[in-house]
Amino acid sequence: MLDVADRMSETTRELFASMIGLPAVEGPVIDLPHTANSMEIVAFVGLSGTSAGMLGVYSSAALARHIAGGLLGEEPADVNDEVRDAFGEVANIIAGNVAIALGDMGQTIQLSLPSVIVGQFLVTTILNTVPPRRARKFSVDGEDLYVELALRTDED
Repeated sequence: MLDVADRMSETTRELFASMIGLPAVEGPVIDLPHTANSMEIVAFVGLSGTSAGMLGVYSSAALARHIAGGLLGEEPADVNDEVRDAFGEVANIIAGNVAIALGDMGQTIQLSLPSVIVGQFLVTTILNTVPPRRARKFSVDGEDLYVELALRTDED
């Protein structure tokens, strides 16, 4: 059985290959940059139940438009509602598979609807996490994509 982090990575790779048509090359787990030019859009999905937390997906606006183009068949010129919806759906699919992995471990998890934030030099906090926060880095079409999972169990 895959652990939660492995399921998150596998889902990201498979989602990009099958639904978006772009390979997501898995990189290392890194300290999530606090302010980076490449973080212009973030999608969060909350998890609650036996464990509580948040899954976040971060990228540049250019990559988010490219992702939307892969899902919709045509790349939008600007970050619009279609881009926000597509980016939120990416986070939702990854979070759904994380919830399945947690369910396989006997946990009960519910997901929130995705929330998408667009801006420049985004700085986010999740739960009571203290820097450095950790995220899996992926390279997609020469751009960085970060997928972060912050979980707190009843024992924490």
